[in-house]
Amino acid sequence: MLNQVVLIGRLTKAPKVYDNKGILTLKVPRPYKNSEGVYEDDLIPAIVTGPILENARNYLTVGSLVGVKGRIEADSGRTDGRIKLIVEKLTFLSNGTGNED
Repeated sequence: MLNQVVLIGRLTKAPKVYDNKGILTLKVPRPYKNSEGVYEDDLIPAIVTGPILENARNYLTVGSLVGVKGRIEADSGRTDGRIKLIVEKLTFLSNGTGNED
């Protein structure tokens, strides 16, 4: 079995830290246009811990382009079927405001 997720997106806000866990919110564009001809974005929360969290806190700013490799886990204790993305590798692709698209 394989449980692997790879995303590329921009950070929408500074990493939030709770009990040695951080949450990065990535803005990831969809690969197709909506009925108005506009690409919509998905906001995806990703959980980071350990050295990855420290690097994210020290080097990432709003608008930074990052690559995330991770896995999906069921959100234990919830009955509504929610899942969470656990970051295993974080790659800094650029920093700044995102004007280089």
